[in-house]
Amino acid sequence: MKLYTVNGETRSISGWAELADVSRQAMFKRIVRARKISPEEVEAELVRPKSQGRRTDLKKLKKS
Repeated sequence: MKLYTVNGETRSISGWAELADVSRQAMFKRIVRARKISPEEVEAELVRPKSQGRRTDLKKLKKS
C-alpha cells in the first residue's frame, strides 16, 4: 500500500479520500492526473475538499 505525506500527515489513498469526503476511486483519479503535472500538485489534490462534479456529456459550443 502506497502512503502519501502532506504537512507531516501520512495516509493511504483511502485515508485521504475519507478526509476529503470523496471515494477512493475519485482520489486515485486525482492523483493520477496530478502526477502528470508535479509532485506539488499531488499534495494539493490530496487535501482538496470535495467539489461539485463536472458534466462530461456536454460538448463545448463552437463560436461561428
